[in-house]
Amino acid sequence: MRGYFSRGADFNPEFYGTTSDVVEAAGTWARPADAEAVYYVENTDGDEVICLRQWERKHHPHEPSIIRRGATYHAGENAPSGDLTFHYSRLPVDPADLDTEVDALWPPAFDEMLVLDLIIHLAGKDTARAQERETWKAEKNEWLALYDAHLKRETARHGRAAPRATS
Repeated sequence: MRGYFSRGADFNPEFYGTTSDVVEAAGTWARPADAEAVYYVENTDGDEVICLRQWERKHHPHEPSIIRRGATYHAGENAPSGDLTFHYSRLPVDPADLDTEVDALWPPAFDEMLVLDLIIHLAGKDTARAQERETWKAEKNEWLALYDAHLKRETARHGRAAPRATS
C-alpha cells in the first residue's frame, strides 16, 4: 500500500492529499508525521510560503519562505511568522489488524493489485511456481498501468489559462 500511495504522490499529489496546521516553535515548523510529499504551504492569511533548499534561500528574498532540514522546516530569508498550513500527500493508514479495512482513500477498483501483490509474494517462496509468478507479475503490471492512468487523469485541472499577449 505504501508504494501505491508514494506513486500517487508522484503522479497526482492531491489524490491522497490532506492538510495540517502546524504550530510555529521558535521559527521552525515540524513536518507532518504522516506526510509522504508536501506540495504546498500557506500562512494563516492564505498566502503561499515557498519551500526552498538551503542553497536557494537568497533567490527569493521578498517572498515568505521556509527551508527543510530533516523533519523540520526553518524560516527562510523573508521569514513567515505564526502557524502554517501544510498541504501534502499523506502516507496510508496502517490497518489495526487483519479484519480492518484498507485505507479509506484507496480506490476499491484497484483491490486486484493488492491481491496480486500477495499472490506474487507467496509464489516467490515456492520455486516450482516461478512461471506462474511471471504471469501474475505481467497481470499486475497491466493493473499498474491502469492505476497510473487513473492517478494522472482523476483530478480535474481547473486552472485559468494565461492571457495571450496582444501586439
